[in-house]
This record gives sequence, structure tokens and C-alpha cells, in this order.
Amino acid sequence: MIKKDPEVWEKITRIVKSLPGVGLLSMLKVVVETNGFEAFRSAKQLTRYAGYDIIEKQSGAYKGKTKISKQGNARIRKTLYMPALAHIRCTEGPIKQLYLRVSQRTGLTKKAQTAAQRKLLCLIFSLWKSDQAYNPNYQNRHQPPKEGSPDQRPELHEIAPA
Repeated sequence: MIKKDPEVWEKITRIVKSLPGVGLLSMLKVVVETNGFEAFRSAKQLTRYAGYDIIEKQSGAYKGKTKISKQGNARIRKTLYMPALAHIRCTEGPIKQLYLRVSQRTGLTKKAQTAAQRKLLCLIFSLWKSDQAYNPNYQNRHQPPKEGSPDQRPELHEIAPA
């Protein structure tokens, strides 16, 4: 049925082919559960819909722990569990870095897996909305140049006098 709409099929296959860990069935489930992301203007709305938003248990002076609300679509969370684990295992990218950072900081691997699932959902959303394929080096182009690179050496940029 999905192949009947060539535009949607092209978007799905572009994301599945470029994003490690995300398979066709997982991508289809996410697209179906979100109705093609039509109702969402931002990733924050989507994470709230999926139940990945953070809540803090507090009352008066008592400050409890933070956790995800789980008041959203449980089918999305269930669908993203294995793709997030597969993505963490098979790639070196921003999602794996997030997973390692959270697991080292908290010592809780389930919390780190949930953070990776949320980031994967936001990544799928942004790829869908921008109609682009996943580029693992996208984040690297925004980092400052390394010490000693041509961008850091002004003598290479000087114009010779005529």
C-alpha cells in the first residue's frame, strides 16, 4: 500500500538506506503512528506525543528524580527500542556518543538507551521534514577547526602584495 504513494515511499527508503539500525518495518511503524509527522511542527511536540518528555517528581521542598512521562504513544517507544540498540552497536555517531555520555554519567544503561531512542526519533523527524538522507558527518561541519588546520593559520589566507 505504501508504494502507491511514490513521494512517501521515496522518503521512507531514503531514510532507511542511510540511517543504520532503522529498518523498513520500524520506519513504517513510526510514520504510521505519527501520520507522516503531519501534526507536528517541532521535535519537542513529537517527543511529548511519544512519551519521551522529561518530568520531575517534586512537591514543595522535595525534589525527586527525573524520568520520562510515558504518557504518550507506547507503540512508538516499543518500535524504537531495537533500532536504537542496533544504531548504537553499529555506528560511531552522535547517538552513540549520547548513549556513552549518559551511561557513564548515570551508570544506568536503560536511561541511556531511552535517551538514544528519543534522539533517534528526533533524527528521523528532522530527516523526514527536511527531505534529506542521514549524513553521519553533518554535526562535524559545525565544529570549530582543529588547531593547526589551514583555517587556523592566518598566514595562509594573506594576499600577496601586487
